Amino acid sequence: MASTNSEQVVRECAFDIIRIAQLHKDEMRRYNAGGRLEDSYLKRLVERAREDSVAKRELDIKELFDFSIAREVAEELKRAQWTP
Repeated sequence: MASTNSEQVVRECAFDIIRIAQLHKDEMRRYNAGGRLEDSYLKRLVERAREDSVAKRELDIKELFDFSIAREVAEELKRAQWTP
């Protein structure tokens, strides 16, 4: 028996949900407990961007990314003993 259009839509949606969940899981591996990207990932990102550009010198991630606000918020939440 041939599947109906609605069955096909259900199968496609289920596939998309699985793909979306995997993409989310992969993306979240890049973040640390403070909710920001790991330095090792940022370094690779900067290096790749430098290779693709005309930048002649080594770039430090601190020159490009400022997570000071995120650190302050994380410290404040820790002092308040806040848990999600």
